[in-house]
Amino acid sequence: MLRHVAITAILLHLGCVFLSAQSVEARNGDIYYLQADGTEKRLTNLGKDYDPSLSGDRTLIVFARKTKVAPYEFRPSEMQIIQSEIWTVDVEGKHGQLVVGGPLRFNGRSFCAFSSPQLSPDNRRIYFLVDFAAVTHAIFQADVQSHASKFVGAAMFFWVVPRGEYSGYLVVQQRRVGPGALSPDYLYWLIDQDGNTMGFVGKEESDVKTFLTTRALRTPPY
Repeated sequence: MLRHVAITAILLHLGCVFLSAQSVEARNGDIYYLQADGTEKRLTNLGKDYDPSLSGDRTLIVFARKTKVAPYEFRPSEMQIIQSEIWTVDVEGKHGQLVVGGPLRFNGRSFCAFSSPQLSPDNRRIYFLVDFAAVTHAIFQADVQSHASKFVGAAMFFWVVPRGEYSGYLVVQQRRVGPGALSPDYLYWLIDQDGNTMGFVGKEESDVKTFLTTRALRTPPY
């Protein structure tokens, strides 16, 4: 996911009223929060946490917590995540909340391992990825209060639009046939919270950066 860092940085900037040095990261399975004054606070200490993301209003952090791991079949020295959970915690390290405990079920299948959680601009929903097929992941959405989850759509990766006309919508990378094309490719699209396509963003990550700063779709809303 390292190639998505530049776009994530744009999202963090756009989601803030004031530019600050606030950020969050996972180290050795614990979540650390870098405060605006440059001081660091460790928020978790179980050694099981990964993929943290900071809310746009800088009050809440969402992250995944592994609950079961096992060696890869052909790489026994490396561990894969078999089961995990989605949690939130505030920037003081308090009010930790389990939102998704799994497993999630869709079309007769069960999904137990989650990654890349992101909060909606109003902090009411969490979007995250599951392994879905050989060529793609899938996005699920969870309600922070009710903990109800639902399938949104297939995607390799996604970004939550932080504000503006499309605030709360998702920019997703999906394997689809684009405008004027005859065969599918990994392209970028705008979808709403229910997975409905709103328009074509572009072919490159540079198109995503342009969209996030201008909110201009390459094609009209569908």
